[in-house]
Amino acid sequence: MYPANATPHPSTTCHVPEYFHLAETNDILQLVVDMFNRLIIHNDAIPVTPNNLTRFHSRASPNISINDYLRRIVKYASVEKSVLLLLLIYIDRICERSKLFTISSLTAHRFIITAVTVGSKTISDIYPTNTHFAKVGGISVVELNLLEVEMCTTINWRLAVTVEVLQQYYVNLVRTSMTQAAYPNSHQYRIIKKHRYPRHQMGYYCIHQYRYHRLYSTSPIKRSDM
Repeated sequence: MYPANATPHPSTTCHVPEYFHLAETNDILQLVVDMFNRLIIHNDAIPVTPNNLTRFHSRASPNISINDYLRRIVKYASVEKSVLLLLLIYIDRICERSKLFTISSLTAHRFIITAVTVGSKTISDIYPTNTHFAKVGGISVVELNLLEVEMCTTINWRLAVTVEVLQQYYVNLVRTSMTQAAYPNSHQYRIIKKHRYPRHQMGYYCIHQYRYHRLYSTSPIKRSDM
């Protein structure tokens, strides 16, 4: 294992703007992917039992990495950078109300396509249909509809978010990458200009110190994997 305080190689360091709306979508996507992978490696250590199964659980881990899966969705569903940050906000909101929910290799993919669908409808002026989202995500539209209802009801329809909250999550996501990026294929990001936001913690489930691990897979997604 790599020490938590190890210093990343300089070549992995990327500089990003002070505010999320000025950042490149690819940079925010990579930050979110790194966070998901840290959550997965931590939560996969928790045994799965019939008592902690949720609708987001797959029968087996999908044969596609989080990196490839999210990039596929962003490419074919034209996902906005704000929606990528919403993924982390929705994790916290679900975990506030459901003690059973965790982001693991069995839940991450279904959560991502559901949260992208819900988030796009919440803050985007133009977004694809559920049929398109389902096709891109590798699940049936019936399953996506059920997952969408599950997510909305679980967080009590708290779907909207302010620009200030999005900015807080962005800043804390960058800050976390500076201390957690000393692992293979991870990235360290630094804000170019000192931000003016207070040092609020993001949510416990997203900001806690989890070890980073990249999931490797180049296989195409199959509906049966989900």
